[in-house]
Amino acid sequence: MRILFIYPNAEGYSRIPLGPSIIITILLEDGHRVELFDTTFIMENRHVDFDIREKAKLVLPTDRSHLYGPHSPEEIDEVLKNKVERFSPDLIAASIVEDNYQCADHLLQVVKSLNRNIPVIVGGGTPTVAPEVVIENPHIDYLIQGEGEEAMKEFCDLMERGKSVEGLRNLWYKKNGEVKSKLPRPFVDMDTLPIQNLDLWDERHFIKAYSGQLYRAGYFEVSRGCLHKCSYCINYACQKLLWEAGKFYRKKSIDKIIEEIKILKGKYNFEMIIFCDDNGLLMSRARMEEFAESWQLEINLPYWINTTAETINRENLAKLKETDCCGIGIGV
Repeated sequence: MRILFIYPNAEGYSRIPLGPSIIITILLEDGHRVELFDTTFIMENRHVDFDIREKAKLVLPTDRSHLYGPHSPEEIDEVLKNKVERFSPDLIAASIVEDNYQCADHLLQVVKSLNRNIPVIVGGGTPTVAPEVVIENPHIDYLIQGEGEEAMKEFCDLMERGKSVEGLRNLWYKKNGEVKSKLPRPFVDMDTLPIQNLDLWDERHFIKAYSGQLYRAGYFEVSRGCLHKCSYCINYACQKLLWEAGKFYRKKSIDKIIEEIKILKGKYNFEMIIFCDDNGLLMSRARMEEFAESWQLEINLPYWINTTAETINRENLAKLKETDCCGIGIGV
């Protein structure tokens, strides 16, 4: 099956999104042909978020202009049309967060203008918390709510064999003008996820501006979800919406984390690691000790984490410093 993934990165933020990256890996392992249309380095905005941070003097200025080759919106449309016509996909997939919704909507409209019969499936943060809104989009045929690894694997297998997808859990779809949905499936065991295949992604995604310098950075996860119930956070919305899926906060074993990073560090020459967990410090003292020992022995690179103020104390700060944690993002 030929699957074209669209990454509608409206603000040009250079990082490989873990959700699409892992799903693409799974589909490649299943023998599907996958190609990627990534707007990151061809949009005119050129990483708006970083520019705002520089202007506010929150980060040191770093020249990233050589990473981008901006195109006009009309040129981007033509590049997408040419890719669709050349690749002739059986399925279009897109991962959407709120900032990228308008960009995704436009690109999917371009695809549908070429062929209304190409099925489009979306997933990601916005489809998960507002599925009843997103599924009404005339350019979207299917929607995966919640985690997409197992649902997308099954969906593509059924589509390839010409079977009905109506019984698929996590799936929203339209039939005879009505919206249908299925109960969420149990959350995935993180240790069963594959090591990411990053070969389809532009290598410029590995370039991370930090503290006035450019580093080659890789993006990984140690855990999923968060135990806190901050009303402004997507995690709290997911806890309420997906309560039937099981334990919301889950961890990957330290051995699996180290194995993946060690392999991809060697392949892509990473100089820094970014952990994308929503709360990377939700770990016991024993787990922190295990991580620190393995990290220093096997990886030994600076890394960044996200957490909340409640999880920080003198003990784990000392351990973070010891293992060369170079920065902490704190939700406020």
